[in-house]
Amino acid sequence: MKRHALILSNPGEKGAQNYCEGVKVDVTNYTSFLTSALGGTWYDSEIKHLDRPSKSATINAVADMSSDDYSFIVFCGHGYYSSRQETTILELRKDEEIDSLDLRRGAKKRTIILDCCRKVEKDIITEAAMAAKFMEARAELNAAECRKYFEHKLEECSNGIVVGYACSKNETAGDSESRGGYYS
Repeated sequence: MKRHALILSNPGEKGAQNYCEGVKVDVTNYTSFLTSALGGTWYDSEIKHLDRPSKSATINAVADMSSDDYSFIVFCGHGYYSSRQETTILELRKDEEIDSLDLRRGAKKRTIILDCCRKVEKDIITEAAMAAKFMEARAELNAAECRKYFEHKLEECSNGIVVGYACSKNETAGDSESRGGYYS
């Protein structure tokens, strides 16, 4: 069986208040676990560690795993949840991030562990910017053509019901007095 493990880490900037010294320990522990009998007795040659990698190095390492029968990826470090993209974003190094969904590419069988924060970062468009975009769009769009296109696309759809929820069960949907519901 062809298998590989990829350990990605970003403790942050040395000396910074949010520097995570424990990330180094995580990398050591994951390597130790993987090479143990309980962890599957991985060979050292099957385990790759990238500390504070660039986005391109990360994408290349993930692509190299596409022919594996099984792959394991773990990220230890800083991250957040993007409300605009609706996904977990991993901070690889200063000014370089990757969408966690990119770690799924080319996988046959893969386990992914994301040991990072997922605090929601809201990307709220200001009212002025939103109004400007609407005005710009109105100038370029033909209402009759838009209606025709919309109805054509509806006709192509199969019968069914789509329901969108503003939040998961046991969560609350937030709103802003000036902007309305975050979801809407």
